[in-house]
Amino acid sequence: MIWKAAVADWETNRAEVKARGGRIKDWTHENPRPKKTDPEFKQEKAIPKPTLPKEVAVPIEESDGEDFGSVTLLDDEE
Repeated sequence: MIWKAAVADWETNRAEVKARGGRIKDWTHENPRPKKTDPEFKQEKAIPKPTLPKEVAVPIEESDGEDFGSVTLLDDEE
């Protein structure tokens, strides 16, 4: 997971600053800990489920041979 890797990297950088004797409070203020809600770690939204159009193709047996294509069904024809 990308977020866990970013947190692990942040913690190692924090440990290096602490080992050098730097002020942790100042460093964490300048480099905040990564959050799951940050835009770079958010999960992409789900793709919406596709819907079928109201038009259906006419089978060859039912067509008169002149106009093979799609026919729009109206509510009163069903």
